[in-house]
Amino acid sequence: MTSILLEIKNPGDWQVLKPLLERLKIHFTPVEVTSAPHKIARGKALEIINAGLPAFDNFERWMQQFEESRKDRPLPFREN
Repeated sequence: MTSILLEIKNPGDWQVLKPLLERLKIHFTPVEVTSAPHKIARGKALEIINAGLPAFDNFERWMQQFEESRKDRPLPFREN
């Protein structure tokens, strides 16, 4: 089973999507959000990121090393 969260800004889009979900017998639960805590958390995370990463003196070098370490890792359902 796959679960997704959609953020639909245009009410007309919801009016188009809802009958499709019903026709496909996809269970959904509309939720009215009065505040956006995820946006607040995202803003806080961006503040931390923009303040810099004291644990890494060279973030680009760290990212290159990270990508290299992931390159040859075994992945499920893939032939190596």
